Amino acid sequence: MRSAPVVSSYLAKPSLSKGKFGLFSISRELAGIRRHQPHFISRIWTILLVWCLSIGAIQLLLTPHNLPDQSFASTASADTMLPVTGANAPAVKYVPTTARTSILNDDATGQMLPPIPMSPPRSFGNSYAAGECTWYVASRRQVPRNWGNANTWYARAAADGWGVGTTPTIGAIAQTTAGSLGHVALVEDISPDYQTVQISEMNYKGRYVTDKRWVPAKSFHYIYSH
Repeated sequence: MRSAPVVSSYLAKPSLSKGKFGLFSISRELAGIRRHQPHFISRIWTILLVWCLSIGAIQLLLTPHNLPDQSFASTASADTMLPVTGANAPAVKYVPTTARTSILNDDATGQMLPPIPMSPPRSFGNSYAAGECTWYVASRRQVPRNWGNANTWYARAAADGWGVGTTPTIGAIAQTTAGSLGHVALVEDISPDYQTVQISEMNYKGRYVTDKRWVPAKSFHYIYSH
């Protein structure tokens, strides 16, 4: 008498009938649990709710709060950086979307200065030599007529009670004693780190010739307003 062939257990296919492993069986098991434990489902939902609330509270405690900006100078949005060429130009040019406010150094007569308004060229008549740097600056900002050559403007401004200092602000008069008669210009823009400034000027390349260029901020002293 032959015995029935033995089939290896790993070759046997599991039963997929709904009687033992199907959805009907799971439903019967859940129904049985509910009969013996009427509050089982509500307890599960309570546990899940408490767990979610706990995770949310932990994340809230671990999230750093946004503090107001206490930086030296700031803008409302990020600056656009564009390349610029030229022997006297820095590696990048900054085009700010909003004007900055300068915090002056100890040698300044003020503490917080907003950008200083500038008028278009030749807005104000003045007695300075036409076509020179002093004539250009005095045509865009109203300054006294007795400040002399550019190399004396800083001292004359301080003596007349104008704000002066070494920190640039947009619209300030940039002044240097370099050269035989010095030079003055107007600050048009400032880099975010305050290391370079863009100035507009006249007679740097020739009389009546205006131009703009980026220069180190420490190359000038600055005259603010009265």
